[in-house]
Amino acid sequence: METLTLDFISDVVCPWCYIGLHRLETAMRLVDRPLRFSLRFHPYLLDPSVSEAGVNGAARLRKKYGVNTKSMLAQVEEAARDSNLSLDLSRQKKIYPTVRAHTLLRAAAKANAQHEVARALFETHFVEAGNINDVGTLLRVGVKAGLDGDRLRTELTNPAALAQTLSEANHLAESGISGVPFLLVAGRKAISGAQSVPALMQAMPDFDDPPFDE
Repeated sequence: METLTLDFISDVVCPWCYIGLHRLETAMRLVDRPLRFSLRFHPYLLDPSVSEAGVNGAARLRKKYGVNTKSMLAQVEEAARDSNLSLDLSRQKKIYPTVRAHTLLRAAAKANAQHEVARALFETHFVEAGNINDVGTLLRVGVKAGLDGDRLRTELTNPAALAQTLSEANHLAESGISGVPFLLVAGRKAISGAQSVPALMQAMPDFDDPPFDE
Protein backbone atom coordinates (compact mmCIF):
# COMPACT_ATOMS: atom_id res chain seq x y z
CA MET A 1 0.00 0.00 0.00
CA GLU A 2 1.29 3.46 -0.89
CA THR A 3 2.02 5.97 1.88
CA LEU A 4 1.25 9.65 1.42
CA THR A 5 2.92 12.09 3.80
CA LEU A 6 0.87 15.11 4.83
CA ASP A 7 2.59 17.87 6.81
CA PHE A 8 0.02 20.01 8.63
CA ILE A 9 1.31 23.34 9.95
CA SER A 10 -1.07 24.97 12.39
CA ASP A 11 -1.64 26.70 15.71
CA VAL A 12 -3.87 25.26 18.41
CA VAL A 13 -5.76 28.53 19.00
CA CYS A 14 -6.54 29.00 15.29
CA PRO A 15 -10.20 28.17 14.50
CA TRP A 16 -9.45 27.89 10.79
CA CYS A 17 -6.82 25.26 11.65
CA TYR A 18 -9.45 23.29 13.57
CA ILE A 19 -11.75 23.50 10.56
CA GLY A 20 -8.88 22.69 8.21
CA LEU A 21 -7.95 19.56 10.16
CA HIS A 22 -11.59 18.43 10.21
CA ARG A 23 -11.84 18.88 6.43
CA LEU A 24 -8.54 17.05 5.90
CA GLU A 25 -9.76 14.14 8.03
CA THR A 26 -12.91 13.99 5.92
CA ALA A 27 -10.89 14.01 2.69
CA MET A 28 -8.68 11.21 3.99
CA ARG A 29 -11.73 9.09 4.80
CA LEU A 30 -13.28 9.67 1.38
CA VAL A 31 -10.27 8.64 -0.68
CA ASP A 32 -11.54 5.69 -2.70
CA ARG A 33 -8.28 3.82 -3.21
CA PRO A 34 -5.89 1.86 -0.95
CA LEU A 35 -3.78 4.55 0.63
CA ARG A 36 -1.98 4.91 3.95
CA PHE A 37 -1.49 8.43 5.34
CA SER A 38 1.38 9.73 7.41
CA LEU A 39 -0.03 12.89 8.97
CA ARG A 40 2.57 15.03 10.71
CA PHE A 41 1.98 18.21 12.70
CA HIS A 42 4.31 21.20 12.88
CA PRO A 43 4.22 24.31 15.10
CA TYR A 44 3.19 27.81 14.10
CA LEU A 45 2.70 30.67 16.56
CA LEU A 46 0.03 33.15 15.51
CA ASP A 47 1.01 35.49 18.33
CA PRO A 48 4.24 34.69 20.22
CA SER A 49 3.68 37.72 22.48
CA VAL A 50 0.66 36.31 24.34
CA SER A 51 1.25 36.29 28.10
CA GLU A 52 1.39 33.11 30.18
CA ALA A 53 -2.04 33.86 31.66
CA GLY A 54 -3.61 34.38 28.26
CA VAL A 55 -5.40 37.41 26.82
CA ASN A 56 -8.98 38.30 26.02
CA GLY A 57 -9.65 36.91 22.57
CA ALA A 58 -12.24 39.45 21.41
CA ALA A 59 -10.09 42.39 22.52
CA ARG A 60 -7.05 40.96 20.74
CA LEU A 61 -9.03 40.54 17.51
CA ARG A 62 -10.41 44.08 17.70
CA LYS A 63 -6.92 45.44 18.20
CA LYS A 64 -5.49 43.40 15.33
CA TYR A 65 -8.24 43.83 12.74
CA GLY A 66 -10.23 46.83 13.93
CA VAL A 67 -13.53 45.28 12.87
CA ASN A 68 -16.71 43.87 14.40
CA THR A 69 -15.46 40.64 15.91
CA LYS A 70 -18.96 39.16 16.25
CA SER A 71 -19.41 39.26 12.49
CA MET A 72 -15.95 37.79 11.92
CA LEU A 73 -16.50 34.94 14.37
CA ALA A 74 -19.96 34.23 12.96
CA GLN A 75 -18.38 33.68 9.53
CA VAL A 76 -15.94 31.17 10.99
CA GLU A 77 -18.72 29.32 12.81
CA GLU A 78 -20.78 29.19 9.60
CA ALA A 79 -17.82 27.69 7.72
CA ALA A 80 -17.49 25.08 10.47
CA ARG A 81 -21.19 24.19 10.26
CA ASP A 82 -20.91 23.82 6.49
CA SER A 83 -18.26 21.18 7.19
CA ASN A 84 -20.42 19.41 9.81
CA LEU A 85 -18.25 20.68 12.65
CA SER A 86 -19.96 22.19 15.68
CA LEU A 87 -18.04 25.29 16.74
CA ASP A 88 -19.17 27.94 19.22
CA LEU A 89 -16.38 30.47 19.55
CA SER A 90 -18.13 32.25 22.43
CA ARG A 91 -17.19 29.38 24.75
CA GLN A 92 -13.50 30.22 24.81
CA LYS A 93 -12.91 33.75 26.07
CA LYS A 94 -9.12 33.64 26.05
CA ILE A 95 -6.21 33.10 23.71
CA TYR A 96 -3.35 31.25 25.39
CA PRO A 97 0.31 30.87 24.37
CA THR A 98 0.82 27.60 22.53
CA VAL A 99 4.51 26.72 22.83
CA ARG A 100 3.75 24.07 25.48
CA ALA A 101 0.90 22.61 23.43
CA HIS A 102 3.18 22.31 20.40
CA THR A 103 5.82 20.72 22.62
CA LEU A 104 3.24 18.11 23.59
CA LEU A 105 2.58 17.50 19.90
CA ARG A 106 6.28 16.93 19.26
CA ALA A 107 6.41 14.45 22.15
CA ALA A 108 3.32 12.72 20.75
CA ALA A 109 5.12 12.12 17.46
CA LYS A 110 7.46 9.69 19.24
CA ALA A 111 4.43 7.65 20.29
CA ASN A 112 2.67 7.89 16.89
CA ALA A 113 -0.11 9.81 18.62
CA GLN A 114 0.14 13.25 17.02
CA HIS A 115 -3.18 13.10 15.20
CA GLU A 116 -5.11 12.06 18.31
CA VAL A 117 -3.38 14.68 20.43
CA ALA A 118 -3.86 17.45 17.87
CA ARG A 119 -7.60 16.89 17.70
CA ALA A 120 -7.78 16.69 21.50
CA LEU A 121 -5.94 20.01 21.82
CA PHE A 122 -8.33 21.75 19.44
CA GLU A 123 -11.30 20.33 21.34
CA THR A 124 -9.79 21.27 24.70
CA HIS A 125 -9.36 24.87 23.57
CA PHE A 126 -12.50 25.46 21.51
CA VAL A 127 -15.06 23.03 22.95
CA GLU A 128 -14.05 22.71 26.59
CA ALA A 129 -12.64 26.26 26.87
CA GLY A 130 -9.60 24.81 28.61
CA ASN A 131 -6.20 26.39 29.19
CA ILE A 132 -3.89 24.69 26.68
CA ASN A 133 -0.90 26.41 28.32
CA ASP A 134 -1.56 24.64 31.63
CA VAL A 135 0.78 21.72 32.28
CA GLY A 136 -1.90 19.72 34.09
CA THR A 137 -4.33 20.11 31.19
CA LEU A 138 -1.69 19.05 28.68
CA LEU A 139 -0.71 16.07 30.82
CA ARG A 140 -4.31 14.83 30.83
CA VAL A 141 -4.43 15.09 27.04
CA GLY A 142 -1.09 13.35 26.60
CA VAL A 143 -1.68 10.53 29.09
CA LYS A 144 -5.08 9.80 27.56
CA ALA A 145 -3.31 9.34 24.23
CA GLY A 146 -0.88 6.86 25.79
CA LEU A 147 2.12 9.07 26.60
CA ASP A 148 4.11 8.52 29.79
CA GLY A 149 3.05 11.15 32.30
CA ASP A 150 6.37 11.57 34.12
CA ARG A 151 8.38 11.92 30.93
CA LEU A 152 5.82 14.29 29.49
CA ARG A 153 5.85 16.52 32.57
CA THR A 154 9.62 16.77 32.28
CA GLU A 155 9.33 17.69 28.61
CA LEU A 156 6.63 20.32 29.16
CA THR A 157 8.60 22.04 31.93
CA ASN A 158 12.03 21.81 30.30
CA PRO A 159 13.21 25.25 29.04
CA ALA A 160 15.37 23.56 26.39
CA ALA A 161 12.41 21.60 25.02
CA LEU A 162 10.26 24.72 24.90
CA ALA A 163 13.08 26.62 23.20
CA GLN A 164 13.32 23.88 20.57
CA THR A 165 9.60 24.23 19.84
CA LEU A 166 9.94 27.99 19.53
CA SER A 167 12.91 27.55 17.20
CA GLU A 168 10.95 25.18 14.95
CA ALA A 169 8.01 27.58 14.81
CA ASN A 170 10.27 30.52 14.01
CA HIS A 171 11.98 28.52 11.26
CA LEU A 172 8.66 27.78 9.57
CA ALA A 173 7.59 31.43 9.82
CA GLU A 174 10.90 32.56 8.36
CA SER A 175 10.58 30.04 5.52
CA GLY A 176 7.77 32.12 4.04
CA ILE A 177 4.68 30.63 5.65
CA SER A 178 2.60 33.65 6.64
CA GLY A 179 -0.65 32.00 7.68
CA VAL A 180 -2.17 28.74 8.82
CA PRO A 181 -3.41 26.15 8.27
CA PHE A 182 -0.75 25.26 5.73
CA LEU A 183 -0.58 21.78 4.24
CA LEU A 184 2.30 20.19 2.39
CA VAL A 185 1.35 17.13 0.35
CA ALA A 186 4.11 14.55 -0.19
CA GLY A 187 6.71 17.22 0.57
CA ARG A 188 6.00 18.98 -2.70
CA LYS A 189 2.54 20.47 -3.12
CA ALA A 190 1.65 23.36 -0.82
CA ILE A 191 -1.94 24.18 0.11
CA SER A 192 -2.65 27.34 2.06
CA GLY A 193 -5.79 27.89 4.10
CA ALA A 194 -8.68 25.65 5.15
CA GLN A 195 -9.48 24.38 1.67
CA SER A 196 -12.63 22.44 0.81
CA VAL A 197 -12.80 18.67 1.01
CA PRO A 198 -12.96 18.27 -2.81
CA ALA A 199 -9.92 20.52 -3.21
CA LEU A 200 -7.97 18.49 -0.67
CA MET A 201 -8.92 15.22 -2.34
CA GLN A 202 -7.87 16.58 -5.71
CA ALA A 203 -4.47 17.49 -4.26
CA MET A 204 -3.76 13.88 -3.36
CA PRO A 205 -1.76 12.31 -6.21
CA ASP A 206 -2.67 9.13 -8.02
CA PHE A 207 -0.69 5.91 -7.59
CA ASP A 208 1.53 6.55 -10.59
CA ASP A 209 2.44 10.10 -9.62
CA PRO A 210 6.04 10.56 -8.42
CA PRO A 211 5.43 12.47 -5.13
CA PHE A 212 4.48 9.35 -3.17
CA ASP A 213 6.84 8.19 -0.45
CA GLU A 214 8.34 4.76 -0.74
